Amino acid sequence: MVKGKDSIKSGINKVRELLKQNRLFIHKSCKNLIAEFETYAYPDKRPNQPEPEKPIKENDHALDALRYAIMGTFTLNLESDEEEQADRLRSRLKQTVNQTK
Repeated sequence: MVKGKDSIKSGINKVRELLKQNRLFIHKSCKNLIAEFETYAYPDKRPNQPEPEKPIKENDHALDALRYAIMGTFTLNLESDEEEQADRLRSRLKQTVNQTK
């Protein structure tokens, strides 16, 4: 996976979205992950500064792993979907060329 601009923010938003949509479930045996969810925090906002976008980098290994897995899965799905779409377009192009011969 290639780390891009705002990749942490994007990953957090994707995990949040999946949880809200009931498409991601955390098993009760994932005690470290649950504890990290409960203690996840952002730095305090400073006066005259925008809201901090990156969480405090502390006790977040399980959450990082979840984010990497989610973003890697969605990236792989996107790439395979794009490849399938390209294959369909190539097939249509061949059919069109064959029909014009």
